[in-house]
Amino acid sequence: MYNFTVATAHTYFVGNGQWLVHNACERQNIEKAIRSLEQNIAEHEKKLADYIANPDAFDNRGFLQNAPNEEIRQSIIQGRINHLQNE
Repeated sequence: MYNFTVATAHTYFVGNGQWLVHNACERQNIEKAIRSLEQNIAEHEKKLADYIANPDAFDNRGFLQNAPNEEIRQSIIQGRINHLQNE
């Protein structure tokens, strides 16, 4: 197999076996993708920290405000924190 680039498709199938192949990415595209991912991670970490600091500020559906007791309220908060940590 030779090193070549397909102009329109980034991923495509080749040969009778229909092998899935991927265009080589130029270094600048890889660096751009890395910067984008780093920005997404930073935004997500801030969102998590902001939620932990003040969960009521993010209670747009009233789940915390309408929780029947403190135990349920804390369970909702912890569930959201767990979700954000695993996102």
